[in-house]
Order: sequence, then C-alpha cells, then structure tokens
Amino acid sequence: MLCDTPITKTARKFKLYIHHPIKVECYVTLPTRYKNKFVDVQYYVVHVDQKPLLSEQVRELLGLIERIHEVTNELDKYPELRKTTGTLPGTYSIKIDPTVTPVVHAPRRQPKALSEKIRTKLKEMEADGHITKVTEPIDWVSSMVTVVRNGKLRICSDLKDPISTKPSDENSTQFQRWKKW
Repeated sequence: MLCDTPITKTARKFKLYIHHPIKVECYVTLPTRYKNKFVDVQYYVVHVDQKPLLSEQVRELLGLIERIHEVTNELDKYPELRKTTGTLPGTYSIKIDPTVTPVVHAPRRQPKALSEKIRTKLKEMEADGHITKVTEPIDWVSSMVTVVRNGKLRICSDLKDPISTKPSDENSTQFQRWKKW
C-alpha cells in the first residue's frame, strides 16, 4: 500500500517552539487507525532528529484528546480546602543544637512600592496565627523574603542558618523531608 502512495514535494515550512526553522522535504498522506477510528493524515518528512508528532486536529479526530467545554467548580463540595494556606500537617518546633552560635540576620531591603502590601500581608498572617509579633530581642533572627508571583504577595523566612544546625530531636528526618520539599 505504501508503494502506491504518492510522495509530494512541498515548500511548507515549520518552526520549532524556539522559532528555529525546520526544512520540510515532502509529505505523504496515509490512512491512520487508532482503535476503531480511521483518518487520512498528512505526514511531513523533515530534517530534525525528533520524535514524530501528530497535530492537535489529528489527535482530536483519532480520539486521543477530548475537548472539555465546561468546567464545574468541584471545590464547593470541600469548603475546608478554601481556607488552606499550604501549611504542612501537624505541628513542629525547631530544635536547635545549643552549642551552635545563634545568627541574627539584618533585615533585607524591601521594595518601597510593596511596603503597604507587606504590612497588610503580615497583619493577615498574624491574625491567621501563622506568625507572632515579637517585641523583645531574641537569639535567632531570620530574614524575611518577599516575592510577588501571579500578582500575589508571598512572604517567607530564610531559614538557611537554623536548618543547617541539624535539628537534634526525633522529628529531624521529617523536618529534613519538608526542607527538601
């Protein structure tokens, strides 16, 4: 059957996702079957060492992908998930080796344009019980890190120094897993 199929020269050009042009030599139209569906597909011969690809249209015709035209909000069935903040299950108290010298980091500079958002976010985190305001000097002070991602402000602590002191309790393996996560 392949011997009877004409191979057609073409001037068509393709580009990789990095906009690198791909030279197309020719194409051939072959019947293609997947399960119980048959489709005539144009296969292009190119000079690129890549795995063969099927177009989105061919994948749909063969039933390899399915278009979903309506998305329902299943989150309403689980209201407890709406309040989640990405916290890990259980509680953990960082145990630090008492022979290690405490480290006090200087505050990192924050963009002036974010100062009001940072203040608001810190008050929100304090109200939710994620952080506690400290008014007296303490031994360990970690830097606050702020990141704006997808228009949302995220605030984290740089716990590099306390974590590197190797917690000395039975939760250390669990904490090390969280650290890698």
